[in-house]
Amino acid sequence: MKLIISHHKRIALIFAIILFIENCVLIYDNIQNKAPILGTRVEGKWLGLEGRANLTRFVKKTVDSQHRPLKFSYGNKIISIPQEDIGAKVNIPVVVNQIIQKGRTGNALTKFIEQNKTLIGLENTRIQGTVSPALMTIAILDIQKKIDTEALPKRPDLANDPSVVLPAKEGIKVQADKLSLLILQNIFNPPQDPIQIPTYKVFPNSYSNEDIKKVQSDFSKISLAPISISSGGFIFTLTSEDLKSLIKIAERPSPKNPKKSVLSIRIDDEKLSKKLGEFAKKVEETTRAEFDHHDAPVAIYSQFYSNTRNLIAIPTGNRISPPKRVLGIQTTLLGPKTAYLTFDDGPNDIYQPLILDILKTYDVKATFFMVGKNVQRYPNVSIRTVMEGHTVGNHSLNHSFLPNFNFSMIYNEILATNMILSPLTGSDTHLFRPPYGGVNATVNQAASNLGEKMYLWDVDPRDWSEPETEDLVNRVVNNTFDGADILLHSNHLATVKALPKIIEKLQAQGYVFKTLSN
Repeated sequence: MKLIISHHKRIALIFAIILFIENCVLIYDNIQNKAPILGTRVEGKWLGLEGRANLTRFVKKTVDSQHRPLKFSYGNKIISIPQEDIGAKVNIPVVVNQIIQKGRTGNALTKFIEQNKTLIGLENTRIQGTVSPALMTIAILDIQKKIDTEALPKRPDLANDPSVVLPAKEGIKVQADKLSLLILQNIFNPPQDPIQIPTYKVFPNSYSNEDIKKVQSDFSKISLAPISISSGGFIFTLTSEDLKSLIKIAERPSPKNPKKSVLSIRIDDEKLSKKLGEFAKKVEETTRAEFDHHDAPVAIYSQFYSNTRNLIAIPTGNRISPPKRVLGIQTTLLGPKTAYLTFDDGPNDIYQPLILDILKTYDVKATFFMVGKNVQRYPNVSIRTVMEGHTVGNHSLNHSFLPNFNFSMIYNEILATNMILSPLTGSDTHLFRPPYGGVNATVNQAASNLGEKMYLWDVDPRDWSEPETEDLVNRVVNNTFDGADILLHSNHLATVKALPKIIEKLQAQGYVFKTLSN
């Protein structure tokens, strides 16, 4: 009996000692609140007794030592993401406060559990910061462009010999959600070895021999004779070889059964845009008007699919180039230079929100010339554009080439859009940019009668042709001058990808960005 009592006493004594130590720890942690709680580890280093000053020095030193690109790999490809490219920042005072407050917030039970886990070494705090969601999205899109491959069904070899049937091929897609999580987990402490990019396989649809024969038959009926259009006194021609390189087999929903896919012959839109981009450069340098990049491909498609060949004229605006001038307040030689970022053709719910995110990241305001019908289609994006301090202008109701219309039609295109925009802005909007810079005496008269202030542009980098990011950035930066109105579009991925670099490079050259004024 004595042994049993003695044993119980020893257990009680041990328990009492543990409780005493626990209470001492809790008392220390809650009284000494200028240092982390006992047992705190940050990036694997014990810092429980360090004061704020030493803790701040440690965090800063750690952040500096971990400032290196985050690397990913896929096969033999290595892709690096510099922290600056996704706007990764560590607010050192905030991190220090978070470390000191850890285990000191919440109710008594929560603090008790947190402090004990920390004391026995179960917690290891990692230094984290913030990233720009828009810039991270761009980084992920870049990786997808480099890694993703399309799943290709069994198909005829239209580029070489249509009688030859190419085998089906699996595709690869990046798992964007998992990649996003990996970036957030590792960008502030990148491992030395590259992280494997998460991907998944995409399996091609299966088509019968009859489906293949139909495509071969359709192709045999298509003329590969050259297709030409004209604009601004120049002629653009797609040769037979050009057409072969542009033709691809695409899958689309069956007209009879939308749940089923059918094979069809299409022109590769992205490749065609790149070809038209070089032609547009010559046209715009001569006419000083925006090339009609909407109607030009339509004219090519119509000839291709109808097997007709006519030299179709694509009109341009009769733009009168004003003298180079500052559109806002005149700057001085000692003051900052001014540039005006303007975005046409929006809104939309894919790219314009990303553009708004980027502008917010850099605290830059811009002017959006919006199409009336698009404003009605995407009211939330329109409202956000105004609420975030950007200026909106009138880009017509339907994005039509206004010189083709009579006075009444032009007047109504402008007036109807003003009536759509006014409830957004809370006042009358008198900024107007005609689509494609399409201006003649009738357009001028209609705009004047409505009290519109017409803005065209000074720098047109032809972002609609989807150039490579570096090329697009250079087209803008190399041609911008003090007071320049830069024409961009809010419905192209190329614009989204280039915008951060455009802003950074122009700011480095001493530019500030302003919005156009009524």
